[in-house]
Amino acid sequence: LKEIIDDAQTVSDNVRLETTPEKFVVTAISELSSATFEVEKGSESLLELEVKEPSKATFNLNFLADMVKVGSSTSEIATLEFSTDMPIKLEFNIIQDAVLVYYLAPRIEAA
Repeated sequence: LKEIIDDAQTVSDNVRLETTPEKFVVTAISELSSATFEVEKGSESLLELEVKEPSKATFNLNFLADMVKVGSSTSEIATLEFSTDMPIKLEFNIIQDAVLVYYLAPRIEAA
């Protein structure tokens, strides 16, 4: 996750997260370029993918990157929970029963 977020930061200030029952997709788009990272269910990088319904939400990449940077320094496994245009919950198991939890509100653009 950290590598994907770091790569996305070179492209944009925001990142769109999407899930389907088959994959997790991270997309960063700017006026000059775009980058899409897809992680398929069953991939070595994705230990588990549980999707109740396909979801997508956009988040500020600077805030998300800071959270992932700190969390990934304490744990190799991150748990993400989100739904369409709702806050994301990031969990990192630190030691034994200690858990680092972050919440980040999505970026919602006016229609």
